[in-house]
Amino acid sequence: MKSFLANLSIGVHDTSLSLEQKKIVQMLLRHKACTFSKGIYKLGSNYRLGIIDVSSSGTGFLQTFDIKNNYKDLLVEAKNLAGASRGDIVLAKRLMRRGGRPKAAVVEIIKRAHATTVVYTKKVHKVIVGVSLKTGLQISLSASQKSLRALPERTVLKIDTQTNGILEVLGSLDDPMVDEAIALAHFDKHENFSKEAELEARSHGNVVDKSLYPDRLDLTHLPFCTIDPPDAKDFDDAIYFDKENYTLYVAIADVSEYVFAFGPTDKEAKKRGFSIYFPHKSIPMLPRALSENLCSLKPNEDRLAFCFALTLDPNNLEVIKSELHNAIIHSIRRYTYDEIDLFLNQDFSQKKEVDERVLEWLLPLHATISKVRKQRLYEGFEFRSTEIRMELDKDGLLAATY
Repeated sequence: MKSFLANLSIGVHDTSLSLEQKKIVQMLLRHKACTFSKGIYKLGSNYRLGIIDVSSSGTGFLQTFDIKNNYKDLLVEAKNLAGASRGDIVLAKRLMRRGGRPKAAVVEIIKRAHATTVVYTKKVHKVIVGVSLKTGLQISLSASQKSLRALPERTVLKIDTQTNGILEVLGSLDDPMVDEAIALAHFDKHENFSKEAELEARSHGNVVDKSLYPDRLDLTHLPFCTIDPPDAKDFDDAIYFDKENYTLYVAIADVSEYVFAFGPTDKEAKKRGFSIYFPHKSIPMLPRALSENLCSLKPNEDRLAFCFALTLDPNNLEVIKSELHNAIIHSIRRYTYDEIDLFLNQDFSQKKEVDERVLEWLLPLHATISKVRKQRLYEGFEFRSTEIRMELDKDGLLAATY
């Protein structure tokens, strides 16, 4: 669409238009924003097509689509946004003025960046309106004033950006617990999965029977372990180091075995795109029957995995052989980063956490990787950053950050 809108500034032939593009030029003709001559549609010189950005103050900026790069970005004052939000593609008309920054007013919103948005109710001159949590702009809600007055002031609503109709009441802006609902609604995300996806995920059962996978490489005899943050709900990867043959095994949970193309779980995963992590909970991309069970490399369970076997040269530590296997592994321990740090520092005070089968290869692996790291830093850079973590109290409220 962006390419088509940019080409309108130099002219587009009517025979090349798709159905969607024909609807756009009809809208432009209705606003007298383009001309049609000798089979060519061309945007008028006083009009611009582009994408809107909106600052926290409510002022908009129009980044124009322009083939020749002759057009400057235009300032759009809050009163001239016509309900446009950040990321919307719009038709705007230049406002002729002498001096100062070039300005424009939105004429029509061609395509919304988001199908929904979040507002809270506020009384303005005896009228209940919605105030956008993103921009702070007031929005007229397509609901009766009688029904809006029945809601407490500062009620948080999820609304349809096309109609301004109320889709969902999320809670009260004065309730700290509403933040989770706001975060999900802002990006149109949901915690619950479709019934079809849940049924498909549970249909695979709770355990892996390795006898059903004779074509997979059986690595269940190797003492793999996982290393994750202490609050991790699922374990995606595991490692093992064969110190005799200098081979590092990196196993990644095989999700593809349980997610079928165009099936209910696949559709949910595509729609979600990623897992969401809050301080107190996570919302996975896959149903929990998979993400927290069959596709989680839990200790003392056989699991399907893609496993990389990387063989190093013991002299220069270069990778001399790499293989990727469809495998079955069996993690014997689940460790946290802090526990591993203690082991690497030779602190074995927590005897119950020590597993000699892991230590037997973990310490030699650390010594080997330390040499590899030193070599890489001769020509590379080391970046250090700290991740802010949040601690919640028993009521789910923020108690501390560290």
